[in-house]
Amino acid sequence: MIREGSLSLRLLAAWLVFLLLTLPMAALGLQALFERSIDRGAISDLTTDLNLIADSIEIDPSGNVNLVDVPAHPNFLLAYGHRYWQLSEDGKPLLRSPSLWAETLSPTQPSQFGALTVSRFSGPNDQSLLGLAEIVRAPSHNDRAFEIVTAIDYEEILVARHSFSNDVWIGVAVVFLLIILAAMAQVFIGLKPLKALRESLTAVRNGSARRIEGNFPTEIAPLISETNDLLAARDDALAAASARAANLAHGLKTPLAVMAALSRQLRRDGAFKPAMEFEKQLEAMRWHVERELALSRPRFFEPAAHSQIDAATEISGIVSALKKLARSEELNWNVSINPSLPLTIDRADFSDIMGNVLDNAQKWARHQVLVEASQTANSILLTVDDDGPGVEDEQIDRIVQRGERADPTVPGSGLGLAIASELIFLYGGQLRLSRSSLGGLRAAITLNQA
Repeated sequence: MIREGSLSLRLLAAWLVFLLLTLPMAALGLQALFERSIDRGAISDLTTDLNLIADSIEIDPSGNVNLVDVPAHPNFLLAYGHRYWQLSEDGKPLLRSPSLWAETLSPTQPSQFGALTVSRFSGPNDQSLLGLAEIVRAPSHNDRAFEIVTAIDYEEILVARHSFSNDVWIGVAVVFLLIILAAMAQVFIGLKPLKALRESLTAVRNGSARRIEGNFPTEIAPLISETNDLLAARDDALAAASARAANLAHGLKTPLAVMAALSRQLRRDGAFKPAMEFEKQLEAMRWHVERELALSRPRFFEPAAHSQIDAATEISGIVSALKKLARSEELNWNVSINPSLPLTIDRADFSDIMGNVLDNAQKWARHQVLVEASQTANSILLTVDDDGPGVEDEQIDRIVQRGERADPTVPGSGLGLAIASELIFLYGGQLRLSRSSLGGLRAAITLNQA
């Protein structure tokens, strides 16, 4: 069972699934790395400030504590400026950054001697702070211990995280679109040879080409070679079958002629009943012979398989040939077909179709045969009218059957319209018989051209 589906859509769907799985993971990974990096940067800055304060502690002879140097970031000078430091002894703040004003820093994690403690706590104006604390000793007074706390507004870090997160997801969206476009281009370019292969196969199917030709990738070149070998074997088999059919049909013609002569001899001898049965079987055999001769040559019934022919010229040629018959010389042939009317069909098949239809018309016409043509978007309609006796409605379906004749006294085998009808049917067309405006029979031939 063949399952329908687009290879292009499958490849693009695979790309889509891959991107939906990988790009969000990459974005989350970048976010995590950035958050880790920015936290490390903040802690590094706080550590630098804390070490500067620890190295700047100075105690005068009176025991008062001063700082030789303080962190120089301008936010330390602004009231509630988002960066703070504080120096305490025995839980009492001794010195603090101007940004703290009268506020104090109270880390949630207890400070340790000689070890940095990181904590999150509330600061001035309910700011959420990231703080770093350590207990140190003064360089010249090891008996005195001081707690140093440095802090930064954590909201700044959160804002930086949020901004980076937005940038990352925007970047991911742009990358996603670019990769999808690149994947579409890759699929289009990669599958383009398959489109060319399909077009070549279509040309082979409708008969406009005998082999698959073109420059194809090395990956499908073996397939092309095998397919061409298969097509060559098919052509050889069709040619052999066609030759056998034609040979058989031609081989049967002579025996059929002899049997027809024997049938006439039987009639002369008075054996009418055996002769009639004999003739009936002969007509059946003649039908198959004529049919196989008409159909034995290889043909393609797609319009694209054939070049355009000039319908007016072809029909005029057939009429000229029929006029050489004694019966047709007395008829008025009126061919009203636009000389520029193109018709896409095998020339030999068109001659068989129109030759049989026009021959039937000249047999029955009294004085006139009218041939007209009209064109629609997808078909061409050819009509052949005669002014003969016509056919009763109940007989119309019968006379297109093999060997059937409206009047046995008129010369002919009764095979012409049947063969024409079958050829027209093979081209997807239709032969319709009806009463003509001239009083006789109208044969309307519709040939598809789409």
